[in-house]
Amino acid sequence: MADLDFNIDFDFPLEKYARRAANALLAEQLQELFNDSFAAFVIVAADASLINTGMSRASFIPLGSRLGIGREVKNDIQSDRKTISRKGYGNPWQPGVVSDIANGIRLGQAAYTLSLGQKTKHQYELTFDMSVFQHQFHADKNNAKALEAGAAAFEQHFAQNFSKIVSQDLIDLFLN
Repeated sequence: MADLDFNIDFDFPLEKYARRAANALLAEQLQELFNDSFAAFVIVAADASLINTGMSRASFIPLGSRLGIGREVKNDIQSDRKTISRKGYGNPWQPGVVSDIANGIRLGQAAYTLSLGQKTKHQYELTFDMSVFQHQFHADKNNAKALEAGAAAFEQHFAQNFSKIVSQDLIDLFLN
């Protein structure tokens, strides 16, 4: 019987793979933090927007849906139905567009850009364009304040939850 010796000598680049895995985990944690912080923006900004027909608030529903809270935003509008003074009406600022929740949702679909990063690229962005004329018409009143309040909610949520969601060990790994 022959004596078989078999030996594999492989220099495994542990640091390279560990850094890649750590980067993916960091991206996952940052995506959660930004998603939740952007959601805080939507909830507060939508809630603080003037409500007449629900169109302004409804423009936040598509972004809310992308962030996993669309139903919550829609339910908040529905619960405020008693304060909606008119159920859909034409408006002189957007001819042919009826001011109602359905058109707010339709206009809201193109009202934002959102980037929640990638595993290799930590770039996060939210831009909300006031696509509903009432936002612009009332910019000097509640609606401008609504966006400011939403931005403050984003910052507050981010600051309060950063250390809860993002691992300090991962931060140290990348900073050292």
